[in-house]
Amino acid sequence: MSDPRNYDSKQILQSFLGNILVDFAEDSFVTIAWDTESFTDKVGADGFVVRSRQSDNRATITIRLSQRSPSNAILFAAHKADRATGRGVGPYIIKDLGGQTLITAPNTWVQKRPDVEFGKDAGEMEWVLRTSNADGFIGGEIL
Repeated sequence: MSDPRNYDSKQILQSFLGNILVDFAEDSFVTIAWDTESFTDKVGADGFVVRSRQSDNRATITIRLSQRSPSNAILFAAHKADRATGRGVGPYIIKDLGGQTLITAPNTWVQKRPDVEFGKDAGEMEWVLRTSNADGFIGGEIL
């Protein structure tokens, strides 16, 4: 019987513009979705298939923070500066310290501010970031 694999959400490190992001939402707290398939293909009338490698590495990064996370102020300040000066573009990094996944995106910006909502219990803030060039390695646990 093989040993069980381990995962610890506290071992997922995220940074934006050199700031470590903290105090994530209760459940799923980050999603990275690439815009384009790595390859497209076409088939000719005779069944011959040609693949075309796509160079588009744009991605959407959705980060969900606790409503009281100090990282909300970091993301808001970056967004406000970007709207005022165009200088809110910089590196985003996510690293699984207990595994092999490392994704870097040198040119990332806040695309959309979160909706603001208050209720009986503390809620979440969902930040949408965009990048022109996300890349890295996706792997499992380090053995």
